[in-house]
Amino acid sequence: MTQHHRSSPLSAILLAVFGVALVFIGAFFMFLRPPLLPEDMRFIGVSLEQLQAALPRMASWLLRVFQVLGGYAAASG
Repeated sequence: MTQHHRSSPLSAILLAVFGVALVFIGAFFMFLRPPLLPEDMRFIGVSLEQLQAALPRMASWLLRVFQVLGGYAAASG
């Protein structure tokens, strides 16, 4: 009886690579991304101090949003 050695098809390799990439992207959003980036502040048009005075809990809320987004991305990977 002979055994046939089949290599993985390209689609399986790509699926694995992109799945691992999603896990790393999710980890970045969960652990490394700050709640507000400098370009966010330029887009909003106010300073960080003004934003914190007007909406004191916004940064903590955004941190939670990005943790949830990262968890979803990692779980999808």
